[in-house]
Amino acid sequence: MQYERDEWGSLEEYPSELDQGTVLSYHDQILVAILKERRPEETERGLMEYYHGDDSVSQKVKSLFFTVEQVGNKLMGVAECQVQGDFSEAELAQLKDYVSGQASDGFGEGFEQHPIKIGSDELYVSLWTASRDWSITTKDELEAISQQMGRMQLG
Repeated sequence: MQYERDEWGSLEEYPSELDQGTVLSYHDQILVAILKERRPEETERGLMEYYHGDDSVSQKVKSLFFTVEQVGNKLMGVAECQVQGDFSEAELAQLKDYVSGQASDGFGEGFEQHPIKIGSDELYVSLWTASRDWSITTKDELEAISQQMGRMQLG
């Protein structure tokens, strides 16, 4: 969402939704803003620093950092995880739940409250939404979905 300036130079009361082309053009500014949000105590493990539990997920996930990447014609929030070993389905579900919590209530909640200056306008970026089409997928799952979509034809 972007808050634009009105004819008097004040920020509009309501934000405007941006199309994907515009969002993609702000890739670098959004990435820089994400990097600025990182705290010194997160240097080594990133957001795994706040993971509560001494379990297999904590042991296997060495670090977790949010970033953004262009995937197809969209800019997507990405949770980069440095992992050691394979995950069971339960462990993967637990990691996805933790990432979702960080995107909605942890890192993501703070991040979306800090404006990103785009010229004289302000851009607010959310890594999470309550929308039904929001989900967390692994890179392998996303590639499988993309391949499946590439084979589908509308008739």
